[in-house]
Amino acid sequence: MGGAGRERRGGDPRTRAAPPSPPGPPGLRRLSPTPCPRKYDPFPVSTMEDSGKTFGSEEEEASYWKDLAMTYKQRAENTQEELREFQEGSREYEAELETQLQQIESRNRDLLSENNRLRLELETVKEKFELQHSEGYRQISALEGDLAQTRAVRDQLQKYIRELEQVNDDLERAKRCVGRERTGGGAFLLPFTPARWHQAQRAGQ
Repeated sequence: MGGAGRERRGGDPRTRAAPPSPPGPPGLRRLSPTPCPRKYDPFPVSTMEDSGKTFGSEEEEASYWKDLAMTYKQRAENTQEELREFQEGSREYEAELETQLQQIESRNRDLLSENNRLRLELETVKEKFELQHSEGYRQISALEGDLAQTRAVRDQLQKYIRELEQVNDDLERAKRCVGRERTGGGAFLLPFTPARWHQAQRAGQ
């Protein structure tokens, strides 16, 4: 009666479908527990119809109930064996899942370490770039200052050269005037003074 009641309430628990395994992370093999095959039962379970069975003798009844007890004992042993196999398979499955979990955690630690290393390397490169950019800007500013200073000196020198050329031209004209006075018709030679030089300059103009 117990076996029939279980069948009416939900069927034999050994024949129920195992719950689906949760999806695993990408890139890993999805495992599924190996179902235990249901063994062939050579001793069918008696139903409630046996309760109305009649026997010709006590020996026949005793033999019947003895065989029925052996049947239930055999079924219990088969159930225990299936349970043991299922527990072994579950332990293997759990061990394999634990191994995969450890591999995932190790891979995750490696990725985090690599990410931190790349982040530090990026910060170092950014600091070097900013330092080089600042140094280059400073050098460019210094060169621009030197260029402006050099242009100012060049302008001063060009102005000074023009003034020297002007003075040289004035001296040449004064020299020519003095030469004409020295070779003039009986003119006496006057001393060369600054006033005389200015007079010669005005005469040359």
